[in-house]
Amino acid sequence: MTVWSSVLLAMIVIGLAWNWAAAKFNAELKRSHPVQWHDLGEPASLTQGSVRRELQWALFLLSRKYRHLDNKRLSALGDAMFFCTVINFALLIFFVFVSRGQPGTGF
Repeated sequence: MTVWSSVLLAMIVIGLAWNWAAAKFNAELKRSHPVQWHDLGEPASLTQGSVRRELQWALFLLSRKYRHLDNKRLSALGDAMFFCTVINFALLIFFVFVSRGQPGTGF
């Protein structure tokens, strides 16, 4: 297995973990903080909502505002999603910049 296929496989696995955490996060948010869930546009995994609502939900996660809700499960799931995002972004940067100029990479 090449480095590039390993990076791609890692990104897929991390993406699946993120989706699992997002589904659990949204269910927990709806169950324990229905007002906040409603204010965020009633998010669900892989929604087809408006771009504005999707950005609002993403900013809620990236700014880690969920930590102010004093819910340990919500914080753990949100942190897992946050770190999955950071790791996948780092892998993407690695993939793009390290593969530059490498034969057979298409860059």
